[in-house]
Amino acid sequence: MPFGAFSLQCSFSCIYCVYMNYEFQWDNDNLAHATRHSISAKEAEECFENEYLMFPKPLSVKRHGEQRFYLLGRSNGGKPVFIVFKWITKTCIRIITTRRMTTSEENKYGI
Repeated sequence: MPFGAFSLQCSFSCIYCVYMNYEFQWDNDNLAHATRHSISAKEAEECFENEYLMFPKPLSVKRHGEQRFYLLGRSNGGKPVFIVFKWITKTCIRIITTRRMTTSEENKYGI
């Protein structure tokens, strides 16, 4: 785990982490997409400050030419958020898409 303050494996082949102090990269399309899903940039970024589950997105290198990750967490206000992102550098994260977690995802992952 290259960037985490701490991590441990869980039974879903994911990583439970707490990350802090990162920069975030957005573009207008990604911000508009998040807004359509009722997630603000601030809410998405807050998820990286709280406890969350993160795991590699299957087949992302083959499909997109880069490793992408899923993150399931909560905003400071408690909103359950699902994020797809990639690392730009060790301290910079590019959020690709975000939406509210489904009830099924909340139940399955316990977030």
